[in-house]
Amino acid sequence: MPEASSIIEAGAITEGQRFSPHDLKRKGGTDTTGNRAEKQDALGVSEAMMKVYDKSVPKVRPSG
Repeated sequence: MPEASSIIEAGAITEGQRFSPHDLKRKGGTDTTGNRAEKQDALGVSEAMMKVYDKSVPKVRPSG
C-alpha cells in the first residue's frame, strides 16, 4: 500500500481528503442503520467507545 504522501503528491487525493483506518471505522459506525445497541454490536466496541465511533445526529421530536 502506498504512503499517503505519495498519493497526495500524485494528485489522487488532496491533503484535506486524507483519511485513516480509524476514520473509516468512524464513518461506518455513523452510517450503520439501526439503534445505538445494534451499531455497538456491529462495531464491536464498548459503550464508552461509541462516543468516538458514532457521530450521527440524534433524531428528536420538536418541542410542542
